[in-house]
Amino acid sequence: MTDDIVASVVRQWQAVNPGLDTGPMELIGRINRCAALLQQAEDAPLRAAGLTRAEFDLLGAVRRTDRELTPGSSPGRPSPPAPPSPSGCGHSRNAV
Repeated sequence: MTDDIVASVVRQWQAVNPGLDTGPMELIGRINRCAALLQQAEDAPLRAAGLTRAEFDLLGAVRRTDRELTPGSSPGRPSPPAPPSPSGCGHSRNAV
Protein backbone atom coordinates (compact mmCIF):
# COMPACT_ATOMS: atom_id res chain seq x y z
CA MET A 1 0.00 0.00 0.00
CA THR A 2 1.30 3.45 -0.84
CA ASP A 3 1.59 6.15 1.77
CA ASP A 4 -0.75 9.11 1.73
CA ILE A 5 0.14 12.61 2.87
CA VAL A 6 -0.87 11.83 6.46
CA ALA A 7 1.42 8.80 6.66
CA SER A 8 4.25 10.85 5.20
CA VAL A 9 3.83 13.62 7.80
CA VAL A 10 3.59 11.09 10.65
CA ARG A 11 6.76 9.37 9.45
CA GLN A 12 8.57 12.74 9.40
CA TRP A 13 7.43 13.50 12.98
CA GLN A 14 8.53 10.05 14.15
CA ALA A 15 11.95 10.59 12.58
CA VAL A 16 12.58 13.77 14.59
CA ASN A 17 10.68 12.73 17.74
CA PRO A 18 10.37 8.93 18.03
CA GLY A 19 8.44 9.09 21.33
CA LEU A 20 5.73 11.41 20.00
CA ASP A 21 2.18 10.00 20.12
CA THR A 22 1.00 10.57 16.56
CA GLY A 23 -2.35 8.79 16.99
CA PRO A 24 -4.44 11.97 17.34
CA MET A 25 -2.54 13.58 14.45
CA GLU A 26 -3.27 10.57 12.24
CA LEU A 27 -6.96 10.53 13.14
CA ILE A 28 -7.56 14.25 12.63
CA GLY A 29 -5.36 14.29 9.53
CA ARG A 30 -7.38 11.50 7.91
CA ILE A 31 -10.70 13.12 8.84
CA ASN A 32 -9.50 16.39 7.30
CA ARG A 33 -8.28 14.56 4.20
CA CYS A 34 -11.66 12.81 3.80
CA ALA A 35 -13.46 16.14 4.20
CA ALA A 36 -11.27 17.73 1.51
CA LEU A 37 -11.90 14.86 -0.91
CA LEU A 38 -15.66 15.00 -0.29
CA GLN A 39 -15.63 18.77 -0.84
CA GLN A 40 -13.82 18.30 -4.16
CA ALA A 41 -16.40 15.73 -5.26
CA GLU A 42 -19.28 18.02 -4.24
CA ASP A 43 -17.75 21.04 -5.98
CA ALA A 44 -17.11 19.28 -9.32
CA PRO A 45 -20.69 19.72 -10.62
CA LEU A 46 -20.66 23.33 -9.44
CA ARG A 47 -17.44 24.03 -11.35
CA ALA A 48 -18.99 22.39 -14.44
CA ALA A 49 -21.91 24.82 -14.12
CA GLY A 50 -19.55 27.79 -13.67
CA LEU A 51 -20.43 28.33 -9.99
CA THR A 52 -18.37 28.62 -6.84
CA ARG A 53 -19.54 27.10 -3.55
CA ALA A 54 -20.34 30.60 -2.24
CA GLU A 55 -22.42 31.44 -5.32
CA PHE A 56 -24.32 28.15 -5.04
CA ASP A 57 -25.01 28.75 -1.34
CA LEU A 58 -26.27 32.26 -2.06
CA LEU A 59 -28.51 31.11 -4.92
CA GLY A 60 -29.89 28.32 -2.73
CA ALA A 61 -30.70 30.77 0.08
CA VAL A 62 -32.46 33.12 -2.33
CA ARG A 63 -34.40 30.27 -3.94
CA ARG A 64 -35.58 28.88 -0.58
CA THR A 65 -37.05 32.16 0.62
CA ASP A 66 -40.84 32.39 0.71
CA ARG A 67 -41.11 36.12 0.15
CA GLU A 68 -40.07 38.71 -2.38
CA LEU A 69 -36.53 39.94 -1.93
CA THR A 70 -35.26 43.42 -2.60
CA PRO A 71 -31.66 44.57 -3.00
CA GLY A 72 -31.61 45.76 0.63
CA SER A 73 -33.06 42.58 2.11
CA SER A 74 -31.57 39.16 2.70
CA PRO A 75 -33.12 35.72 3.29
CA GLY A 76 -32.16 35.73 6.97
CA ARG A 77 -33.32 39.24 7.79
CA PRO A 78 -36.73 40.91 7.41
CA SER A 79 -37.11 43.44 4.63
CA PRO A 80 -36.64 47.03 5.76
CA PRO A 81 -39.87 48.99 6.16
CA ALA A 82 -41.11 50.80 3.08
CA PRO A 83 -40.37 54.52 3.03
CA PRO A 84 -43.32 56.78 3.84
CA SER A 85 -45.48 57.77 0.92
CA PRO A 86 -45.22 61.36 -0.33
CA SER A 87 -48.71 62.10 1.00
CA GLY A 88 -47.83 60.73 4.43
CA CYS A 89 -50.93 58.52 4.45
CA GLY A 90 -49.06 55.23 4.28
CA HIS A 91 -50.72 53.96 1.11
CA SER A 92 -50.62 54.86 -2.53
CA ARG A 93 -53.22 57.00 -4.26
CA ASN A 94 -53.83 54.22 -6.76
CA ALA A 95 -55.12 51.92 -4.02
CA VAL A 96 -58.09 54.21 -3.26
